Amino acid sequence: MANKRIAMQYDVKQNLVKNSKMFGKWYAQPVINNTLNLKGFAQHIASHNGTYKTSTIKGVIEEMVECLGEMVMQGVGVKLDGLGTFYPTFEGTGSMTLEDYDVNTFVKGIHIRFLPENAKDEELTSRKFMSKCVLKRRFPVSTSTTENED
Repeated sequence: MANKRIAMQYDVKQNLVKNSKMFGKWYAQPVINNTLNLKGFAQHIASHNGTYKTSTIKGVIEEMVECLGEMVMQGVGVKLDGLGTFYPTFEGTGSMTLEDYDVNTFVKGIHIRFLPENAKDEELTSRKFMSKCVLKRRFPVSTSTTENED
């Protein structure tokens, strides 16, 4: 990431979930303006006056995604310096005894999790990441209680 501070927009939203401990409180919520697909992200990277064409960057990222999945399936965490680490976790339930445990019954899914980098100068989380942004408020958002009562 460049060494300049980037404006990050946010809205202020009120929690209107009646059974929530935080009912009535207002919170900042980041604005997600859009989502780049692989081609768009590769074009953005290429626009930083790099030496690689969009097609080369796109190809490298496609290979990375394929290989990352392959490594995680083998139980190998993948750390991308300056970004973070990808690793597997299981979703499921447990049995009351070891003898009753059957992985095919109790594991319902496998997730690829991401842990952001937290090295001193490359931290992508919490206060360090926030120090790289200038928060820019848009407007308050009020939602109906029926929308958030799940």
